[in-house]
Amino acid sequence: MPGSPGTMPRNAGTTPDSAGSMPGSLGTMPRCAGTMPDSPGTMPDRASQPMHRPRSGLPNATIARVTFRRALTFLSLAAIVAMCVEARLLQMPFVDRQPYARALVVYPDRQWPQYPRFLDGVRAHTKPGDTIAVVVPAMGWDDGYSYAYYRASYFLTGREVLPLVTPENGRLPQNLRAARYIAAFRVRLRLPADVVWQGQDGALVRLHQ
Repeated sequence: MPGSPGTMPRNAGTTPDSAGSMPGSLGTMPRCAGTMPDSPGTMPDRASQPMHRPRSGLPNATIARVTFRRALTFLSLAAIVAMCVEARLLQMPFVDRQPYARALVVYPDRQWPQYPRFLDGVRAHTKPGDTIAVVVPAMGWDDGYSYAYYRASYFLTGREVLPLVTPENGRLPQNLRAARYIAAFRVRLRLPADVVWQGQDGALVRLHQ
């Protein structure tokens, strides 16, 4: 019978069941080994290629020029400083400085060398918190009173020194009345007062109230 499986002719060539006869099969796809390298030997080796690194540092000649220029700058600066310094100051480390020290100590009191000794006596006969007015031969501010006032403020620490003259040479008689004591250096006061202490160069007095 024509419908029987046994009578149907089978042509092996008409129905491809072999993997080698189908187009698109892995066996029929062309493969080019040169296009897809899968072997380590076919990939380019970057480690074997020379690497171009940036050059670091300056050439020796340039470094030498910079060093020489810097040294020349330092030498020029040292020469300028040495020319500006007095030769007497350069001799100070090699000479006896005791005479200079004594001269500097008495320099502020060169107008009245005995004034510090007088202030020491005033300090010894007063107490902290006392108000003291200072009278000296030069009652002009720039003539010597500014020195006498500031020097007394330094020596009589803890006491209040009241000025009797302003920087404009104005008089302050109210401070004379407000002061507890009057320190008169080489001046004889013509005011009713009690002498608290008499020194070689002046006196400490207290005005009558």
